[in-house]
Amino acid sequence: MKASSAASNVMGVPCAVAVASSESEVFPDVSAVGADSSLVDVAVDPSVDPEPPVPLLVASSEIVLDEVLLVSVVLHPASVSTTAMASATAIVRRLLVRTGTNIEAPRGHERNHHCRGAVESLLCCEPACALAYGAHMPSDVPVIDLHTHSSCSDGTQSPGEVVASAAAAGVSVMALTDHDVIAGWAPAAAAGLQLGLTVVPGLELSTQAGGVSVHMLAYLVDPDHEELTTLMATIRSHRDTRMQRTVELLATDGFPVDYDAIVGFVGKGVTLGRPHIADALVRAGAFEDRNAAFAEVLHGRSQYYVRHWAPHASDAVQVIRAAGGVPIMAHPFAHARGRTVSVSVIAGLVDAGMAGLEVHHRDHDADAMQQAGALCRDWGLIATGSSDYHGAGKSNRLAEHTTDPAQLDRILEMGTGNALMGARR
Repeated sequence: MKASSAASNVMGVPCAVAVASSESEVFPDVSAVGADSSLVDVAVDPSVDPEPPVPLLVASSEIVLDEVLLVSVVLHPASVSTTAMASATAIVRRLLVRTGTNIEAPRGHERNHHCRGAVESLLCCEPACALAYGAHMPSDVPVIDLHTHSSCSDGTQSPGEVVASAAAAGVSVMALTDHDVIAGWAPAAAAGLQLGLTVVPGLELSTQAGGVSVHMLAYLVDPDHEELTTLMATIRSHRDTRMQRTVELLATDGFPVDYDAIVGFVGKGVTLGRPHIADALVRAGAFEDRNAAFAEVLHGRSQYYVRHWAPHASDAVQVIRAAGGVPIMAHPFAHARGRTVSVSVIAGLVDAGMAGLEVHHRDHDADAMQQAGALCRDWGLIATGSSDYHGAGKSNRLAEHTTDPAQLDRILEMGTGNALMGARR
């Protein structure tokens, strides 16, 4: 790869620049630059990732293909890891989002996901671990992430911290969608107003259809709607009972967990769930992280798994609509999570008033995204994309999947129970 190591600017942000002389060199072999420290000494925003700064190479191509400026990032061989790649993704996204441009994977390389009119990323599968982006969209395209969680449910950050992280990641519109609770709306709105970020008030209701768990996102509901507030309180009560029983089973078998200690740690009013048990087990040293705890003792087929009551999804949809909200089914074909509902069940939910599907989500493989997208097109449903961000609770990164602005407009047109919060669009 022929490159210049002189300091320069990419999208107005100072960095070391390497200029590729052909399309193939936009994805350089990392070994070609790894030994040259002058090519990888690039400033990295430490707020994007808590790990030490990752040495990167940011390269802009002289070749403009179909009016697309290609920008690539190559990790130094010593820094190749999933976390480092996520950090690189966020860094380049911020480089481009600061100018208001959209991000799209260049042609000739398979995307790991696709979100029209929003932020897109491409993760190369080769050992070189290159990340590539192209910028060619209008400067006024917002970055929209409609599924995030705070410490009011099973996220690890306060609502204000979630908003701050979203702003740092280049998000301009986000929805706070905690499980069965809306306590985070006010602090999220205050943070959004301060940081210039629009907040869509939402929640994620725990529902079921035929015994299969269905997560129903609800946007712009009336927070004072009596039937909705009663339903949320009832769901939380049953989740609480389930939590106590799960902890009892684990403690009986010698696991270091205590219900009162968990509640004391997370605070009153929080929607309790298995992630809080996982966190307690991690704090006690029983497991390394949440994923390990779920993999061994908290998964849906575990002897410690306890079911809890949840309303039928169609009933929840009708309550959401009565509260002026917009119901959208979260990750409908996330087969890795367990059983998913059939297309006929989804059709019944649409008949009940469900407005859309979360198409772009990290728990959807390519076939799942294609299936969900096809249903949205065929049935005229709203199609969203989201990160399902949980802070340190999951590896999901803010804006790793996003929603087309036109789809958000459809949500805003349909929702009558509430209005946007924070900095208004």
